[in-house]
Amino acid sequence: MLWQRVIGQIERVSKVYTSTARVISLGLSDKVREDALKAAIACTSRNRVVVVDVGAGPGDSALAAAKLMKPSYIACVDPSVKLLSICRSRVDPVLHDAIVA
Repeated sequence: MLWQRVIGQIERVSKVYTSTARVISLGLSDKVREDALKAAIACTSRNRVVVVDVGAGPGDSALAAAKLMKPSYIACVDPSVKLLSICRSRVDPVLHDAIVA
């Protein structure tokens, strides 16, 4: 029940989620995400990269992964149908699936 309340609160701020994350992180959220993806790139084979974005929300990490890693597939997983809908509208539909979990 608590988890559903958390999801509801995140859905209520979904329109400003990305910009709010940037402000709260003092502008570091994009850099941290990029650094994490670069570390993942260093550990992977470039033949066939598959990305699983757990807690995908509106797709910020999936977008960064698509740009930096050029994956062959992205699975976006989130418990919120609303946030995954936003994610679907932002990430190349050929490249990814959105999974409610």
